[in-house]
Amino acid sequence: MRRLLLFCIVLLIAPAALALGEKSWLAKSASSNLTLIDEKNTAELIIDSNEFPGVVRTAKNLQADIEKVSGKKPALHNLVDETNKEIVLIGTLGKNTLIDQL
Repeated sequence: MRRLLLFCIVLLIAPAALALGEKSWLAKSASSNLTLIDEKNTAELIIDSNEFPGVVRTAKNLQADIEKVSGKKPALHNLVDETNKEIVLIGTLGKNTLIDQL
């Protein structure tokens, strides 16, 4: 029984151990790619104030996930800031006026 328990623990820990020392997947971006995070800038997450609560929750979860991976928290706004070139537009057809205008 102990051996089986030990084997199960090793199976659970092994995938995490294989990632140790792995080269970071964050790299320099090409000029034509959407860049969520780089050394200087962070893309803004844009969501309409009329969105469904589930979409708002999902946008906040994406914001938190990006922060966990990169260490930088992207802004979550209802309006587009003209100074930022990189945005992620989050929404639902018929609920988000910016998406409906595309």
